[in-house]
Amino acid sequence: MTDHFNNRTRLAATVSGSFHRHMEAISAAVWELATLSVRVLSPADPRVVASQGEFLFVASDRVRSVRLVQDRHLESIRTADFLWLICPDGYVGQSSSMEVGFAAAAKVPIFAIHAPSDLTIREYVTVVPTLSEALRRVDASSRPRRPHGVLIDPHASVEKAHHILEHIETELTSQNILRESARQVYSDVADLRTVLALCACHSRTPVALAIAVPDTCASSGWIFSAIEHDIWSFAVVPISAPRGSRLRD
Repeated sequence: MTDHFNNRTRLAATVSGSFHRHMEAISAAVWELATLSVRVLSPADPRVVASQGEFLFVASDRVRSVRLVQDRHLESIRTADFLWLICPDGYVGQSSSMEVGFAAAAKVPIFAIHAPSDLTIREYVTVVPTLSEALRRVDASSRPRRPHGVLIDPHASVEKAHHILEHIETELTSQNILRESARQVYSDVADLRTVLALCACHSRTPVALAIAVPDTCASSGWIFSAIEHDIWSFAVVPISAPRGSRLRD
């Protein structure tokens, strides 16, 4: 069975469960997934290294922010091929319950070896005898893969975003902006959104991206691209700004 999984496209999984009650089982699950060549998006390294109140930080958490760590875990669920729920005694805590609901809303399949005690949560979880059986079912499905965004792979996402922004700047600062250039700019903006994989759950306020356009351009001013509720707006806003001025870094 292991050889079969090693020969197919590598799957990605996210593991959820109570860190306080089931950390040993969670660690064992992460190890078993790795032995089956499944990439664990979160928690990649479940060794507890710090805490903030009841919230436990593990070795793979890059920051010590409860909100950012939890948002990254949710993004890992959204991006994963499946969610592997650990509840050996049937207990599913409040955070894990939220994560199950998030996975269900994102149409990410949820598997577990043990059925949750809660009857409602149980309706959204497929109980399987082994992890290998869960992988077999995921392999047989045709669910499209989703790109890993800035919260999961920040270095690669930022590098790609810089490349796209440089391309946008080139298009907008050209002396001869053609209709094709406008189409390309909007296409690049859409690509930027895909690369960053930003969704409404990551922020309660709009995220703004500003690009300075030199006065030599036909449309002088600042270009704003905003993300709000997973919808992008893109507009030229003429302003009076002294030559050489810029937005605060």
